[in-house]
Amino acid sequence: MDEDLKKLLEENLQINKENHQMLKSIKRHFAWQRAVAIFYFIIIIGPIIWGIFYLPALLKPIISQYQDLLGSANTSGSINLQDIQNIQKNLTPEMLKKLQTGK
Repeated sequence: MDEDLKKLLEENLQINKENHQMLKSIKRHFAWQRAVAIFYFIIIIGPIIWGIFYLPALLKPIISQYQDLLGSANTSGSINLQDIQNIQKNLTPEMLKKLQTGK
């Protein structure tokens, strides 16, 4: 009986060693998985957050240049009476004739 007990203890020790190796492997796998998840977060989410905070400040000068090119255009997209009057003042009689004839 003493030998059977010793044999069982040795088997138990061997199984525990195998379990320990598997647990170390699983733990290593989870550590790498966490590292890759952080890397993906930095690669994918990082630029999005950077764009939200810093892109408007970078685009502001470019947008202002286009607004200067367009002049003092109404931002709502509608044309008011003053804009129409300014266009009429700048038309020459030749332009008016072409507009009336459609040519």
